[in-house]
Amino acid sequence: LGIAYIGAAAREAGHRVDIVDMCGEDITRTEILRGRYVAYGMSFSALGNRIKPSEVIGFTCMFSQDWVFHRELIRYVRKLYPESTLVAGGEHVSSLPEYCLSDCRELDICVIGEGEEVFVKLLDVLEKKGPLSDVPGLVYRSDKGGVYHSTPRAGRIREIDKIPLPAWDLTPLENYLSRELNYHIRRGRTIPMLATRGCPYRCTFCSNSNMWGNPWIARDPELVVDEMEYYIERYKATNFVFSDLTAVVNREGIVNLCNEVLNRRIDRTWQLPTLRTEAIDSDVLKLMYRAGCRELDVAIESGSKDVLESVHKRNNPEKMVLLIKNGVGIGMNLSSNIILGLPEEGIGEFFRTYWLVIRLAFTGLQEVNVFPF
Repeated sequence: LGIAYIGAAAREAGHRVDIVDMCGEDITRTEILRGRYVAYGMSFSALGNRIKPSEVIGFTCMFSQDWVFHRELIRYVRKLYPESTLVAGGEHVSSLPEYCLSDCRELDICVIGEGEEVFVKLLDVLEKKGPLSDVPGLVYRSDKGGVYHSTPRAGRIREIDKIPLPAWDLTPLENYLSRELNYHIRRGRTIPMLATRGCPYRCTFCSNSNMWGNPWIARDPELVVDEMEYYIERYKATNFVFSDLTAVVNREGIVNLCNEVLNRRIDRTWQLPTLRTEAIDSDVLKLMYRAGCRELDVAIESGSKDVLESVHKRNNPEKMVLLIKNGVGIGMNLSSNIILGLPEEGIGEFFRTYWLVIRLAFTGLQEVNVFPF
């Protein structure tokens, strides 16, 4: 989704864009690497035949566990195109740009945070052979080596309704749609979307403050539903996964979105993989179900209020239990996220969380995702 947005922004700015989705373009292929890792999709040798000569080649790395693979990928592409400018972005790169540059000497530039405006400005400067210092939101290596330059952090994009829709036409989207592949519950031809960007909360274990900062910006609900209708018409989409960090911050926003879906009589399902509960009650849940919402992931994290306060997550576990009970009662599929081993958690706090999960199971909760901190 991020790459599709970046590609759309660069294309709208007048640049020739190609997106290489190594997973999607060879979606049935797997390979065992070093006897222990499973790699999905296109091999490096196949990439050598697929990737086109380009002045700038970008990479995205979301998760730190993927960096070892991405580092080798960047090194391979550098051998193919020694004169290209190689740029990387994403959550991992935004967190550790100096490390990425030192660990992979073949990488030239890191884009920090939200990428659409920064990457387009970078392309313009590279095209004009101007100084990188003119572009906000970059970290790059100096000509002297061993010294890294950082430009001032770019501000968040405020007018997000003006960002062009993701360039799905440049991706092998049908390979995913025809196999009903997505990262959530399987409900047919599924396309990921964003209704909002950012998150106003400051949970200390989250990368949001580094990647996005804390402004939470919502799109116009009418434009969100316009996008849904477009995908239904063009791609025969039957389901949508909203990939927002925190999709629901206030009651008015989710109510307006649901009413817009109902007013247009859109008979499709949608899912919210990340959710806080402060703005949701039984009436809102029922409205969401009527509008097509079928799956919710509730970020409980811990059954201990002390642990939650220690990580600046001030949600109420008891309210979440009630929300889950109500959601299950109206026919939704619910999942809960739990984190074990947060800094203030001792054996007592652990058993409070364990007991909370037992209670949730008895309410009918279908799934619990447990993550070690």
